[in-house]
Amino acid sequence: MIFQILFGVIFVCVIALGIQLVLLQRRLTALMRGKKGADLEQTIIETRKHIDTLHAYMAEMAQDIERHDKRLAGSVRGLHTIRFNPFQDSGGNQSFATCLLDETGNGVILSSLFARDRMSVFAKPIANYVSTFELTSEEKKALDGATRQVKSELV
Repeated sequence: MIFQILFGVIFVCVIALGIQLVLLQRRLTALMRGKKGADLEQTIIETRKHIDTLHAYMAEMAQDIERHDKRLAGSVRGLHTIRFNPFQDSGGNQSFATCLLDETGNGVILSSLFARDRMSVFAKPIANYVSTFELTSEEKKALDGATRQVKSELV
């Protein structure tokens, strides 16, 4: 009786293994369809070369991105202009204060004072969001606006 049960279990295992062998043979046939062993080896070698080329390309792109990030850090990232009338008795809002900042807070404030008989332009450097020159209230507003813009982009 035990031999019959053991024989039945072995028979079921052989059937299961046979089914797995047939399924594996079908997958291998589909993989090798139209290919010989040497062709498959050449395909693997070519694929490896393509992968190596892609890795080199990715490394080059990473360097390019790093270089572009450094260049962008020095570009104007914050710009804010305030128009105002410095002389209450004449003219309109022809004068202005414009602040231009990069992402590290360095830049310049350009100001103009417009009067009927003359126009004056001033430039004040900004380093780390601070000027060593005294700023007018309009220039401070321009600096604050540009600073907010830069800091909102960095978030």
